[in-house]
Order: sequence, then structure tokens, then C-alpha cells
Amino acid sequence: AGSAADPIAHEGLPFTDEQFGGTLGGPIRKSRIFYFGSYEGERNPTTLVSNPYGFASVYPNGVYTHPDTITDNEYLIRIDEQLRNNDHLFLRTNADMTTNPYDGISGTSVPSQLYAADRNNYEALLRYTHSHGPNLVNAASFGWYHYGFTYEPYYPEVSLTFPSVTIGGIANYPERWDQENQSYHDDIFWLHRKHSIKVGGEFRSVKDGNYD
Repeated sequence: AGSAADPIAHEGLPFTDEQFGGTLGGPIRKSRIFYFGSYEGERNPTTLVSNPYGFASVYPNGVYTHPDTITDNEYLIRIDEQLRNNDHLFLRTNADMTTNPYDGISGTSVPSQLYAADRNNYEALLRYTHSHGPNLVNAASFGWYHYGFTYEPYYPEVSLTFPSVTIGGIANYPERWDQENQSYHDDIFWLHRKHSIKVGGEFRSVKDGNYD
């Protein structure tokens, strides 16, 4: 994407956002195994701008600027396999990773408040389906999901707060968070004349980890 005209200034403001990607798929084994994959990337160059109190003699016109590029990568892989006439196997995995090397500066923040931010999501789903006939189907699945982020300060110093400004490092950083979810699911579908009955069970496990 390029620059768009500002409705107030009536001129183009500098802005770029690069997005790109692609897909690929097809048979691995004819009529039996198929695959599909995709990738999408984004690069968003930007500039951090801050006007910290008391720094007029340090930065030009008292304004601090720093170039930054937010990076995002998304992946997806899917595999379908027809094991036998009555058995089907399905696998899907995807990941999303975002990196921002410079964050935390805006308004009147001082440069010592800078930190790096990394966020990631990973997911996988495995499903096995068996047909016991035209009216009875059993589907069992296992799911896994992970989410995490890391905030790392550039200046691991003591934070000093004054009435008009806070200097030094960020008080509650570094911070790291990890969450892992697992789920086990089993469903039975039964079709009897005009009636459809579904019976199933599920077990979930969630683990959180936060440390700094």
C-alpha cells in the first residue's frame, strides 16, 4: 500500500505496507493424499515519534524519532488422506509470528522506555474419521495451541517517575508469557430416519506460564 491523502492536510502522508505471499497444493498420491500450503508476509515500516518533556536541548526541536519495521509471517499446511474407503485422516497446522523491534514510544515518552515485542501463535489439529456404515460416523480429534509473547526493554534500568515524565527502563519489563492448550475430542453421529443424534466427549488442558 502507498501514501493516502490526509483529509485535513490535503497532502499525501508517507506510508508503506508491504504484503506478499502465495499458496501451493495438489496430490501427493492420486485419489489418496492431498496437501495444501500457504504463506503470507507483511513488512510495515514506520517511525516512532515522541516529544519528551525537558529534552528540548537534546533532540532537534525537542522531538525524538526512531525508524521501526513491524514484521509478520503467517504459515499454513494442510494434509488430507483417504486411508481406506471408510477412514479419513486430516491434519492442519498454522503459525503466526509478529516482531516489533522498537515499541513503547509515543506522546511524551522518553527513549529509555523503548522495548522489543515478539508475539507468536502455533496451532495443530489432527482428526480421524471412521464410517461404520451409511448412518453411523465416529470422529476423534486432537488439538494443540500455543500462544506466547516477550517484551524486552532496551534499557534495563530503574524506573523513576516524576509528575511530568518517567525516565529509566520500564518498571514491569522484561515480561514473558507462554500458554499451551491441548484438547481431545470424540464424537459419534447417528442418523436414524429423520432424526440425527450426536454424542461426544471432550477433555481440555490449559497451562499458563508467566515470568519476568
